[in-house]
Amino acid sequence: MDVVDDPANVRLPHVQVVHTQHGMPANAATAASRPYDESQQLERAMREELRRETGKDIQIAMRKSAPRTKAYVEKQKENKGEEEAKLQAMQKALDEAEAKLRVQEKATAVVEGTKEEKVSEENSPVGVVNCIGIVGVGLVGGAYFLLRNEKEETVKSLEEEKSLVMQAVEAEKKSSQSLQAALAKERDLAEKLREESAAALQASQRSIQAEKLNTEAIKREKEATARALSAEKVLAEALAKERDANRKALEAEKVARYAAEAEAKENNLEIESIVQTLEQERDLIRKVGTKAMEEKVAAEEQKMAAAEAHVKAAKSEMEAKELSAAVEEANETNKDLEKQLSTAEAQANLVVKVGERTIQVQEAMAEMRRRAGEQALETARIAREAQEQREKADQELAAATQVLEAERSLIARLNAEVEDGHKKIEQQRAIAEKLATELEDAKAKAKAEQVAAEKSIADANKRLAEMQSALSNEKSKSEGLQSDIAQMKAHMESLKEQLHRASDDLEVEQDRTRQVMEDLQKSVLEERRAAQSAKLLAQKAQEEVSNLRRELATVTAEVGELQRVKQFQDEELDRERKGRASAEEAQEKAEVALAKMMKAATEATKRASAVAERATMVEKDVKKYLDAMETKSGEDKDAIPEPMKPNAPSRS
Repeated sequence: MDVVDDPANVRLPHVQVVHTQHGMPANAATAASRPYDESQQLERAMREELRRETGKDIQIAMRKSAPRTKAYVEKQKENKGEEEAKLQAMQKALDEAEAKLRVQEKATAVVEGTKEEKVSEENSPVGVVNCIGIVGVGLVGGAYFLLRNEKEETVKSLEEEKSLVMQAVEAEKKSSQSLQAALAKERDLAEKLREESAAALQASQRSIQAEKLNTEAIKREKEATARALSAEKVLAEALAKERDANRKALEAEKVARYAAEAEAKENNLEIESIVQTLEQERDLIRKVGTKAMEEKVAAEEQKMAAAEAHVKAAKSEMEAKELSAAVEEANETNKDLEKQLSTAEAQANLVVKVGERTIQVQEAMAEMRRRAGEQALETARIAREAQEQREKADQELAAATQVLEAERSLIARLNAEVEDGHKKIEQQRAIAEKLATELEDAKAKAKAEQVAAEKSIADANKRLAEMQSALSNEKSKSEGLQSDIAQMKAHMESLKEQLHRASDDLEVEQDRTRQVMEDLQKSVLEERRAAQSAKLLAQKAQEEVSNLRRELATVTAEVGELQRVKQFQDEELDRERKGRASAEEAQEKAEVALAKMMKAATEATKRASAVAERATMVEKDVKKYLDAMETKSGEDKDAIPEPMKPNAPSRS
């Protein structure tokens, strides 16, 4: 069965069928573009895997940190409410202590007034009253001394309690300071996390921008490949026109050769006919002339004999009869001579007709040569136009090749930038994870310090309650204790304000962090969608580039087929030239003209061969570039860690 009739080859393109007929692989035109497609698929898989892993890590970190941040905010709100309640209770206790101190001050004032009355009564003239006053003063003085001793003991105990409370307040102050430091550290870590998130977002945006630039470069490469394909098509058309011109030149040469051979044969036949006719005429004239002379001599002799016979007529009748017979014979001889002369005239007319026929044949051959010359000029014009079109196609192909090389170098540079962007994203992600861990540690430390502060506040509240119970049993209060209580109250107020500010700052910072996380998540989702769309565009553009490359390979194969056909025609022309070695001398001028035309066609063929060689060199360069890309993709595949290696694309 023939290869073309095989049902498996029914839908093959023309070039693949030609490849199959010549024993070549049917997919020889598309095998060169497979390594580049596989490298592009591998690179896309790597980018998708890296992007998926990066987005997954960011989402996991955000999912992990968001509940903890929310719980921490809720806990801070609850602690803030509890601290406010405790501070309100402490404020209430301090108010009660101040009221009791005011009562004690009033009692002290009463005692002082009683002492003054005692002094005034001692100067009174009334003795009884003095005695009573002395007794009363003694009682009051004893009571005063008892109260003073009790007051001193109470003041001493209150001083001790105050020192304890001051120590608790100092501890609370230190705890508040440590809490503020922890909050400041947490704020710094949140700021760093926000900065790293912004840096990661910028790196992701740069990566997306690089992807977009890569997609645009692939589009430009597709356009350059399309222009190269158009140039190859123009080159194929020029070669086809040149092939038609060569075919027409071959036909013109065949027609001229056949005309020259026919003219030579006709001339040979006519020359042979003329020579033969001339020989016949020469023989005839020679024969007729010889016979005429003989007959003329015989006639003269007969006339002389007749005259003599006429003279001797009288001799006898027998002689007269012989004389009349001789005269008749002479007349017949003259008639034969006239007949032969008429035959010679007919032969001369035949020679004239043959000459006229020869002239007509020569005119026809001249007309045929003129037509062959015009056809040769037309063929030369077509060959010249084909040469100009081919030179123009060569220039367009060279320009398209330069643009294609520039776009490929740009794609390589953009791929390097994309890889750098991915590395920077990985570094930013590691830094963000580290900062998140530090933030969690700081939150845990702040929580522990907050628990310690709550415990110290509870102890202070307990001691304050004890102090309030002691103050409830007092009847007097010193001004120093009141000032200390006022200072404690002021310190509690300042501590309360600091806690309020710290809680407000923490809430604002947490809201800001949550907003930054939400913005970052939205930005990451938007960038991911943009990257996905850019990826789809890049895949479509890459598929179009692959299709254009396959078409380019097909057109290149057609150009090669046209070149082989042209080479076959050149060989046939060479054989035709060699077959005209034995042409006549009259055909040499036509052969010189045809040789010039064939020389021009040969030069056009050489130029076509040079263009084909340049196209072959460009194809080799493209193949080398694809092999280099395949080698590079293989090295990148070996450099990929084992968990990130995607499945290798199957070879169709």
